[in-house]
Amino acid sequence: MDYCQAVARKAETILGWGRDTVQAALEELPTGTARQDRYRQRGRRKAEQKLSPLEEDIRKLLDPQSQIDPKFQSSFLFTRATGKAVRESLLQNEKTYAPEEIFGILETTSCQLFTVFGTSRETSDFIVDCLQLWWDERKTAYPQIRKLQIDLDNGPELASNRTQFIKRMVQFADRNGLTIELVYYPPYHSK
Repeated sequence: MDYCQAVARKAETILGWGRDTVQAALEELPTGTARQDRYRQRGRRKAEQKLSPLEEDIRKLLDPQSQIDPKFQSSFLFTRATGKAVRESLLQNEKTYAPEEIFGILETTSCQLFTVFGTSRETSDFIVDCLQLWWDERKTAYPQIRKLQIDLDNGPELASNRTQFIKRMVQFADRNGLTIELVYYPPYHSK
């Protein structure tokens, strides 16, 4: 401590020690107690912690199908079910486990962001439904507009050769009396 004047950066430069380690030691020295590093609190939490009823729901789903080892060599219960089948059953039974899809529309003239949270995948139908929700809410702010220019990334669900997307966009335009101009960003330039 006397050699480096209790400066962690000097200890790092002169002795090659880690500056963070030296700083931690200097903080522990006056009190004599070790600093808590909270190492176990880092990282990704288990799914059971993030979704507390998940383990109970899986047990309810699998317990009726479970059986004990026929030779009684283990106390474990065995179930003939794949992880994929369990996930699909949970998604069908409980909407709380469905991942949320986020879709956003940025109005470049007003810098307002319209966000929709959905429980389905981002599909052509989902995108046009979100566009319709946005227009229903915002058309009073733009009564003079008859043409919408929509900037799109080059995602597969939005491609101009996707007949479902084009069909739904035509329906959207006809329903609202609008002319739609689709502008596609080149690949890898939208983000």
